[in-house]
Amino acid sequence: AREGYIEDGVAMSPLSSYIGKAHTTTLISFREAVPVGTVSIVVDCADPLPMDALFLSELRVLRTQGARLGEVCQFAIDHEDGYIDPSVSITLFGHTLRTLSDAGCTHAVCVVNPRHAAFYQSLGGERLGEEKAYPGVNGAPAQAYVVDLRMLEHRVLASENPILTKIWSVAHNES
Repeated sequence: AREGYIEDGVAMSPLSSYIGKAHTTTLISFREAVPVGTVSIVVDCADPLPMDALFLSELRVLRTQGARLGEVCQFAIDHEDGYIDPSVSITLFGHTLRTLSDAGCTHAVCVVNPRHAAFYQSLGGERLGEEKAYPGVNGAPAQAYVVDLRMLEHRVLASENPILTKIWSVAHNES
């Protein structure tokens, strides 16, 4: 499979079982009727979040503190000739913030390969627990991150990060 995350011959990602459930939203970005990016949001409920399989104890601490969690997963951007259009990521994450907010989430959580960690850190993501091997993506290394959505507006106002500002603008329908 592409990027080597899923073993050859495996038809679906382990996260696919969440697709179509009432507490899951999948956003798709299109360019000229062709999908160029996706992201899924799974809101915490009676069913476990996908990342509970690896980071249950870390998420339990957040839940005990009263956090309402939404997991951001299956984020993928198509790239042509090695180029990734940043506007696709910005738009998807802006709409992800809006979806999390509309669902009443106070915290966004995600599991990422460490090579993508800088992007999540630029959004204010804080590391949650230790790096682990993620069996669902062929044993690739995985780090968990959490973003306190209640503090995000303060981060945006105090930040000189243009990407964070653009994502915030998309989330709040600002130009």
